Amino acid sequence: MGLYATPERQQMMEDRAVEGFGRQSDLLCPFFDTKSLGCSVWQSRPGVCTTYFCKSDRGADGLDFWNDVENYLNHFEWVMANEVCRRLGVTDHQIEMIKAVMTTSDGDEERNYFLQESWGSWFNRKFDFYLEAHKISLYVQPQEIDSLLGEAALELEESLRQRS
Repeated sequence: MGLYATPERQQMMEDRAVEGFGRQSDLLCPFFDTKSLGCSVWQSRPGVCTTYFCKSDRGADGLDFWNDVENYLNHFEWVMANEVCRRLGVTDHQIEMIKAVMTTSDGDEERNYFLQESWGSWFNRKFDFYLEAHKISLYVQPQEIDSLLGEAALELEESLRQRS
């Protein structure tokens, strides 16, 4: 469930991130549309995307700030994704299969198995899954979100306040 870079691209990003990130356009997300300056996949770019390719002129302090922003947005998205999946009936087994899809470097046959297992009854109905997930996400109440985000979000918020 989701989009992931190929293992080759992940390795390239890892190898070149230090010297090239924020400086070389070939390290931009392959889904970034340079004409519209937006995502070609999502209407609202996820947290990792909105902080992607950010450089700061504040040195280590700026880097720490952007890392905290990314961590906060990732935490929020992860918590919401888990809650929506829970409400859609996604099982722990499916979650394990999603992890396997993300980490497998074996052949297409094994990857396809993990994909089918991770999608379960939603396999071949991915559009319906995302549509239903969107509907569910609209009805998660703010007080529920605060509860779901928990202490980790409060700590990240405090760190952001101190760095800004």
